Amino acid sequence: MASVETTITNADINNILGRFSGRLLTLEQPLRDFAEYKLLKIREGFDREQGPDGRRWKDISPAWRAQKKKEGRPTQIGVYTRQLRDTITYFADGRSLVIGSPAPHAGYFQEDREFLGLTREDRRELLDTLGEYIIPT
Repeated sequence: MASVETTITNADINNILGRFSGRLLTLEQPLRDFAEYKLLKIREGFDREQGPDGRRWKDISPAWRAQKKKEGRPTQIGVYTRQLRDTITYFADGRSLVIGSPAPHAGYFQEDREFLGLTREDRRELLDTLGEYIIPT
């Protein structure tokens, strides 16, 4: 994934992972489960034309909207070919999770219209997901 990616490495998430790591056989499956949740949230963001924080994306120009309409393409933001939305994927192993897209314009799109990012809701979901995999002591 060369164009844009986000890696879950910030201090809050690392602290969460650290608290659970000794009580989990592996982090790989919980991280995969969380990634699937996050992919759904990202796709919902594209459908709603908004970033992870719920803020609406900057609108496209009237000229670009007219051109898309003339070509019979969707006028929705970020879905000219659906390449970006449909190529967002993840890599998870027992130590990390990376979510991103190899689409050439992904980095540019992320700068103007954030689609990758973690919210408080995401952090809660990660905790809940990890909690499902805790080994009883």
